[in-house]
Amino acid sequence: ITDCFIGDFCAARCICTDDYTGNACKQTAAELVAAKDLRDNIINTFAATLTLSDDSDSEVEARSNAISEMASKPEELSTEAKETILDLALSTMLYAKDGDSELSAESLSGMGDVVDAFFSELSKEPRADSRRLRTVAGSVRGARMSEMLSRKLQDDERAVMREEVNKLVSIVSDLGALKMREMVPGQDSRDTVGE
Repeated sequence: ITDCFIGDFCAARCICTDDYTGNACKQTAAELVAAKDLRDNIINTFAATLTLSDDSDSEVEARSNAISEMASKPEELSTEAKETILDLALSTMLYAKDGDSELSAESLSGMGDVVDAFFSELSKEPRADSRRLRTVAGSVRGARMSEMLSRKLQDDERAVMREEVNKLVSIVSDLGALKMREMVPGQDSRDTVGE
């Protein structure tokens, strides 16, 4: 950060050397790829096992906690893994909101953690994948091709981000609906502040 004034939104961001990547520039590119592959495998296996599980309240609460843990390092998630996690979170919230569930918003606090992690990741600019692709495009086809590809990548990124944000907003809305269901008539609203 070169300048940050009172009232400005400022965020420090690491600028990694060519050999390192990630939030704190502590992983090599190869380590990040390996971490993404591992998380993808875990998420895909988890999603596949859900078809074999029941939808009891305790199972859904455990699922919420597992999803939260898998989303705890969004920089280690591929686009497909993020999509899978968001879809799992949405189906978990749907069960809790629409089913005969006795689950509370507190028992599904992991869904709030998913929202926090994903919004935090979405707020970081620019995305590493698009930056790398723009560099490759610039060296392969020249300035015109690079500019066209860059515009296409930006449009694609916006579409993906818009879809992610819509899913996150839906999760927040469902958590709010659960909170409202827990209130008794005449009860004042209560602010919930996370850690």
